[in-house]
Amino acid sequence: MTVEKNVEYDLTYAKRAMLVVVILPLLIMYTEAMLTPALPTIQKEFAVNPNDISWVLTIYLLVGTVSVAIFGKLGDMYGKKKMFLIALSFYTLGVILNGFAPSFKWLLITRAIQGFGMAIFPLAFSLVREEFPTDMVPQVQGMISAMFGVGMVIALPLGAYVTENWGWRWTYHSAAPLAVIMLILAWKVLRESRYINPGKLDWPGVILLTWAVVPALIAVTRAPDVGWTAGQTITLFGASIVGIVLLYLWEKRAENPLLPIELITSRNPAIVNVGIMFAAFGIAMMNQANVYIFQMKPPYGFGKTILQSGLLMTPMALVMLFVAPLAGKLMPRVVQNRPP
Repeated sequence: MTVEKNVEYDLTYAKRAMLVVVILPLLIMYTEAMLTPALPTIQKEFAVNPNDISWVLTIYLLVGTVSVAIFGKLGDMYGKKKMFLIALSFYTLGVILNGFAPSFKWLLITRAIQGFGMAIFPLAFSLVREEFPTDMVPQVQGMISAMFGVGMVIALPLGAYVTENWGWRWTYHSAAPLAVIMLILAWKVLRESRYINPGKLDWPGVILLTWAVVPALIAVTRAPDVGWTAGQTITLFGASIVGIVLLYLWEKRAENPLLPIELITSRNPAIVNVGIMFAAFGIAMMNQANVYIFQMKPPYGFGKTILQSGLLMTPMALVMLFVAPLAGKLMPRVVQNRPP
């Protein structure tokens, strides 16, 4: 479906909705970054090894990767606000339940529920593109990116302080009311998207996407324990490659594909998607490794407290805080000045 060129925008509504979509990443990064300094504490409480504790991050990414594609398609079919509220409801429920998890298995289940909420970001960006004046879109995207940095700057030391003084569960207890407030605010402020394209959900595509994603994430999670050249690791990566090939072949011939293959495989979008994937995964794994290095006793680590670990990780977030909005401002200029 093509978007009409001469569309009248409600500037008053755009400014109200901007508050929702800009505050939202602040909440998400507040919630996710608070978790990072607490990982060694969670490991000790549930008596699991460092490899197992990485599943707290992996299960969230795994479910989120699949949910982004599903909710994005459902948003096109039934309305982006509806799917946005459903995804945010999953995220809120997960945040509430995480703090009450009685066992490590239950924590993984509630983190998986929370992972469905990752779909809120592509849905939010779609709502911005449809309802905001064109000249506002880059500015709003830059502000959203800046809020990721702000959230990390606040959450890393604050989460470490909360964990050190009241326990890791209170990182979620403190975030839960904020998530509920955001859900109510989004329901009250946001309007339904003006462009809806009814159709059928591509269930074979969903299954094949899951096949392509799950083995690869399991392999990456298990490899540090069993070895990168172990038969189990190679088999999992091989299964993922087969899933990717089958997904590509199916989506090319599907009547209503889950993933727009032509758009994804084009050079620029493909480079961006791969870059985002590696950057997000790399940052998550780096943060986890840093926490353990900071908190392990010498000679293996630096013997820092939980709070000190959070403070030592804050400079990276500060750099993101300044670089992200700068990139948002420079991007339109770079595109305009690019030779044909």
